[in-house]
Amino acid sequence: MYQYRRPRHCCRGIQKEQTMNLKQIRLGRGLSVPALSRASGVPVRTIENVEKRGECTVSTAIKLSDALGVTLDELCRERED
Repeated sequence: MYQYRRPRHCCRGIQKEQTMNLKQIRLGRGLSVPALSRASGVPVRTIENVEKRGECTVSTAIKLSDALGVTLDELCRERED
């Protein structure tokens, strides 16, 4: 019998201000949410949720980082200025 497994999340458990840098990176590249959706294959609503909640599955984070041309580390870690 199939047993449900919760998806693994990237950046889960990190305080809100230290979560994903998705919106900053996306805006820095001049991309709209629909444009990033087309480039990454991730639905618009999922991207909006990631930007709002600061968490996503690892597979989604990989697609977004590939489309943005950044590493997962750059996408998921707190930025040091």
